[in-house]
Amino acid sequence: MPSAQLDDAKKAMSAIRAEFTSEVARIRTSNLYSDGGRRAEIAKALIKTRAKADALKANYSTDNEAKRAALSSKMFGLPPGADPATVMSHRDAADRAAQLADSDQAAATLKRALEHGDTVLARAVASHAHGKRWHDVTQTYAQTVGKTADLEALDDIPSGGLTKTAVNILFSVQTPMELQTVRGGCSPGELELIAEGKA
Repeated sequence: MPSAQLDDAKKAMSAIRAEFTSEVARIRTSNLYSDGGRRAEIAKALIKTRAKADALKANYSTDNEAKRAALSSKMFGLPPGADPATVMSHRDAADRAAQLADSDQAAATLKRALEHGDTVLARAVASHAHGKRWHDVTQTYAQTVGKTADLEALDDIPSGGLTKTAVNILFSVQTPMELQTVRGGCSPGELELIAEGKA
């Protein structure tokens, strides 16, 4: 994950959580509400805060996907303005690269492609290797074609199953004790009912 982007997201979520904590503290100490009224106001504040967190999360995820797509295209895609013959050659090369079963085969094919000036095949092999996480192959390609910084930037973008969990945790907002049920938090539907004073 790019550290500046991660730091920005953490700071933004910290500010959102601090604002929510202050609002909940104000509601808890206010004499304007009954216990049910306090609960409803806290539910409204939680709904509003989660909406802010969800918007920030969507923006963060969209930014990552856009960056990943742009860098992948720059690293492994067709050159801008590719003619039809290059497009066909790229498709054939991608099909050939997809048949590579391990990093040794990929490294050997990449070496031959680079030695013979077959940039289209080299790009396709590197793309396949990147998808398979054969880092030695993609690093060799990036170093040879002068795209090491682009590869590092691409690899810094979070991906994988654990990333989704980490992102969900980063953008989560804890349910205050007044709204917790026996099983912990409450569903969005239950939260809406509480906010409307119906639960």
